[in-house]
Amino acid sequence: MNLLICVNNEGYEASLEARKLYQRIDDERADSLGMVRVVDESGEDYLYPIDLFEPIHITKRLEQQLFMQTVIMPSAPVGKFKSFGPLGPTYEVGEPVRRLEDGDWMIEVTIIETGEKVEYRLSRLIEDPEAH
Repeated sequence: MNLLICVNNEGYEASLEARKLYQRIDDERADSLGMVRVVDESGEDYLYPIDLFEPIHITKRLEQQLFMQTVIMPSAPVGKFKSFGPLGPTYEVGEPVRRLEDGDWMIEVTIIETGEKVEYRLSRLIEDPEAH
């Protein structure tokens, strides 16, 4: 798991909490710009200057011990309407359901056309466009 702690939220007080852990989202382009992508307090993922954060390195054993008792719930854009890709059906984002072995999360989404509730990976949900 790739964790960062916010060490300075000056200028971003509404979006980031100082001393809070955030899960880093891999983004090579952001890295090349000296930025980092995290899901902030709005529930959306945004780029921030890397110097606002410090990485937290923990061993696999410690990660397992910590997360067996405490789970850091991801910030999901609950209530937002998105679509599966640029042409896919619209869905409403629900709550996180469960953490996967690879560190990603399954989020419950409701497909608007059918009312069907399904689970969808957070990493894919973040990349989907907002529905208009």
